[in-house]
Parts: sequence; C-alpha cells; structure tokens
Amino acid sequence: MYRALQYIDREYAHITEVKQIARELSYSEYYLSHLFKEKLGITTKEYLDRRKVAYAAELLEQYDLTVEQISEHLNFSSTRVFQSVFKKYMGCSPSAHRNK
Repeated sequence: MYRALQYIDREYAHITEVKQIARELSYSEYYLSHLFKEKLGITTKEYLDRRKVAYAAELLEQYDLTVEQISEHLNFSSTRVFQSVFKKYMGCSPSAHRNK
C-alpha cells in the first residue's frame, strides 16, 4: 500500500488511468482496487482524483494559469472532465474557486 501511495503522490500529474499505477507496481487492477478500498475506504481513482484536485486548487490560487492549462498539465482527458471532478471534490467550479 505504501508503494502505491508513494507512487501516486509522486507521479499523479502524469497518470492518466489506474491501469498505469497497477502496471508500474506490478499489481493487478483488481488487487490494487481491493487494497485501496480495504485500507483507505476509497477507490484508487478517487485517491488519484483527490490528489490532482488538491494540486489544481493550489495552482488556481497561486498562478494565473487557465483552467484548460491546469487540466492539460494534470492529464485529464478533457477540460470538461477536469471541471466535473474538481466540482465533485471542492464543491465549486475551478473558476469559482479562483475567485474566492
């Protein structure tokens, strides 16, 4: 579990899907998913998304990057997906967060 968390915390901006994490750590996706649910109570994807959103919030607060630039930097499949994930965990859109 520690290896998985360490890898995600180090590489989250470059990870596009959970399958990359499993492959890098030589785990099956099923086993990795089971570990996360058992130890943290959340899915691997949720952990990855939360990590990305926390960093995105920092970028919005500290830099004058566009939402599109942040979405691309964090390897979301689209700006729309990024906005949806951000709102899910932060309770507001990236633009609204920046204007707080």
